[in-house]
This record gives sequence, structure tokens and C-alpha cells, in this order.
Amino acid sequence: MVNLIDEKGSQLRIGKEFSRLFKDLKQKDDDLDYTWFDFHGKCKKMKWENLSQLVNICKEKINEYGHFTAQLRMGFNERVELYDKKNVRILTEQNGCFRTNCMDCLDRTNVV
Repeated sequence: MVNLIDEKGSQLRIGKEFSRLFKDLKQKDDDLDYTWFDFHGKCKKMKWENLSQLVNICKEKINEYGHFTAQLRMGFNERVELYDKKNVRILTEQNGCFRTNCMDCLDRTNVV
């Protein structure tokens, strides 16, 4: 879980509730992880390079989760039913995901 809201001002209260929710969920599922990354605070004045801090925090999980890739078994111009397993060869599987949040129109979430 990656919390991207501000650590001050009006968003602080919601961020604290999100942190509390994580603690409750962690008791039920030990596999959960949580990072609060104040996107506006760290990236203000277009300092997008500071996103590398978040990548460094999450790097181990990014590598552990991997990604999903598949290869379609068909010719270039053929129409194929993707849900037919005989037409798809799975190359790699993804073993986890990140849940991100922000407050307004998902700009922060989309950047991350």
C-alpha cells in the first residue's frame, strides 16, 4: 500500500486514518506493506527525480512481485479469442500488486 497524500494540512487527518487502517489490516494479513510518501512535499517545484526515493523504498517488492507477460500464438492479421488458453503462452506471472491512493483526480497515482 502506497499512500501518496500530504503529511500536513487538511490531508494529514485522512493519512493518519489510512495508516490506522493499515495497522488493522496488517494484523489479519502479515504480507501487507505500507509506505507513506508525501508526493506533493517531495516532488514540489517539478522535482520528479525525487520519485526515485519511492522507487528505492519499494524496489525489493517491485522485483519480488515481477510482472505478467504472455505471448499470443497467432499470425499478425489473425483474429484470436484471448481467453482461449491454446492461443496464449504465459511467459511470466505477477505475484503481487501495489495499491496507491491520493485525494483528488488521481494525478499522483497516475504518475507513480
